[in-house]
Amino acid sequence: MAASLRCFPSSFADVDDDGQEEEQVVFKGLSDSQSAAGDAEQISIFKSKPADLAMVDEDMMLSTEPLPEGIAVTPVFSWVYFRLCSELDLKSVSCKLRNAEYNPRKGLHRMHLRLLKPATDATVWSKGTVHCCVKGDGDGQAAARRITRLVQKCGYPDATCKSFRLMKQKVKADLFFPVRLEALAQKWSRHVLYVPDVCCAASLYIKHPQCHLQVWHTGKVTAIAENFEAGKEAIRRVYSLLREFSL
Repeated sequence: MAASLRCFPSSFADVDDDGQEEEQVVFKGLSDSQSAAGDAEQISIFKSKPADLAMVDEDMMLSTEPLPEGIAVTPVFSWVYFRLCSELDLKSVSCKLRNAEYNPRKGLHRMHLRLLKPATDATVWSKGTVHCCVKGDGDGQAAARRITRLVQKCGYPDATCKSFRLMKQKVKADLFFPVRLEALAQKWSRHVLYVPDVCCAASLYIKHPQCHLQVWHTGKVTAIAENFEAGKEAIRRVYSLLREFSL
């Protein structure tokens, strides 16, 4: 007896853009209850183009009103990247710096460096690339300049800070009202991912601006976006949507 299974493709790259909604692929094989001389069992799998599960928010009623005055959006972390334009001997550098950690047994040619002012956790690679996570409203450029200066004092006077860029930023806000996450996920299942057994927060994705938000039942919201302005704009746009599911 033939059985059919309808499922989504493993990735969006597997979906054809030629306008065909369904493509049938038939696999033939022997079932356990049949002998080798018996008829083959056919299993049909339909590949269909699914509705986008994320990054599409045209059908959501996002707010066009400004945030209330009592809601403040504050930065949490900033991730920056830059190059030192010099290859480093991480063992030598780590021995000359405080709060530096280098373990060659891990098999990764990188060193962890922590700064107090501004509060920064940096990963320095032997090729000279640096990834920094700056806490709060700390200045990423100031952290990059200080790391460059520290490397220069460790015997690399030609080290310079090049190709500096802000990769992403995380902001937070308190909406001051509880949110019914289960109802939110049921209504907007194409955009919201909520698995309480895994994480107590609901993940929300919007396209304009491109942002990933996490919402807690207490009304706390965090957003990871390109910069601070994009994160604040994302929280402003979903405010009325979350307000609909307040207790």
